[in-house]
Amino acid sequence: MKEADQMQSLEGSGAGRSVGTQTGSMTGQVPRLSKVNLFTLLSLWMELFPGVEAQGQKSQKNEEENRGPLGDNEELARVSSDKKQVKKTGLVVVKNMKIIGLHCSSEDLHTGQIALIKHGSRLKNCDLYFSRKPCSACLKMIVNGEYR
Repeated sequence: MKEADQMQSLEGSGAGRSVGTQTGSMTGQVPRLSKVNLFTLLSLWMELFPGVEAQGQKSQKNEEENRGPLGDNEELARVSSDKKQVKKTGLVVVKNMKIIGLHCSSEDLHTGQIALIKHGSRLKNCDLYFSRKPCSACLKMIVNGEYR
């Protein structure tokens, strides 16, 4: 009841902003993501974005190279179906609440391995935000390296 009185007094005094819950209408500040949620969101984004960009470039090149004499893409369809599927994983490396690396897995290396190769011992005392659960090999490397 006390909160309702405060809200009415603020609205009546022309404070310019409504006080309420997150679901209510707000005319003042917009709610922001916490840094932890932002890092998690970026790891999910890294899972999708680089692959989409690279896939678009590769498919355009393959389409130009693999056209038959009649312009059909049968060869392209066969080549793309033969490729092994890689589950993309994104990783955000954070030190002192600042991003020091954004990584995604490739056909050759997992994202944890890529981060270890690139950053090495600088990963000590860093937080690692994966978009998926890391595989057992990457998890062993993280635990043995005392990363978080």
